[in-house]
Amino acid sequence: MRLVLRVFQDAARVFVRNLGRIIPLGLVVFGVSTLVQEVLNEWVNHLGPTSPARLLAAIGVTLLLGGGTATFAMLIFAGLLDYTVETEMDGRPAPPITDVLRRVPYLRLAATDLMVVALTLAGLLLLVIPGLIAATLFGLAPPMLVAEDLGPLAAMRRSFELLRPRFGTALAVVLVPELAAITISGALHDLAGRLGFWPGVLAGVLLEATLLAFVALLLNLLAHHLRDPILSE
Repeated sequence: MRLVLRVFQDAARVFVRNLGRIIPLGLVVFGVSTLVQEVLNEWVNHLGPTSPARLLAAIGVTLLLGGGTATFAMLIFAGLLDYTVETEMDGRPAPPITDVLRRVPYLRLAATDLMVVALTLAGLLLLVIPGLIAATLFGLAPPMLVAEDLGPLAAMRRSFELLRPRFGTALAVVLVPELAAITISGALHDLAGRLGFWPGVLAGVLLEATLLAFVALLLNLLAHHLRDPILSE
């Protein structure tokens, strides 16, 4: 419980101190994610007359792909934030954002995120619970990949090894905040979407650039603490 509280406290502090870096990055990353989700919603809304089975299938595909897109964006964002978190926690000045963008291993990070999202969606399609477990235990793969310069499989294995013995902590920091943020964002996003396509996109971007950005920051801070034997006690 102490570790969970410490992670949330540090995340709040880092978030406030680095708003000028986090929000612009979040607007870009989550802007793309929100646009994809809005396009999917528009597709369902304009299906026209169809059978209940096809409508249900379309809604299911939209929910899975929309949720997968949001998760993918959050994981990408967690990888982008790693350099900022590490310097902030070490008491050093954060590197210029241009340096961060040059240093990020985009291909490895994207491959890792795709694998985590694929495992999560596969688990959700099977019995739901396996998908939630996958999202929980592999949630630290992106920050681990960046922080320790790992490959996709090694980063996923590292996340699993760190979180499996601390499953309660993983649930509290990785899974519950993500589900809560996606649920809140989705509900508010739908309300805003009734005003039209672009107002819905704008509202979604702003919501995800704050809510999901903070959840991504939680992943980074948990990874930082677990990598330090003293901090993880």
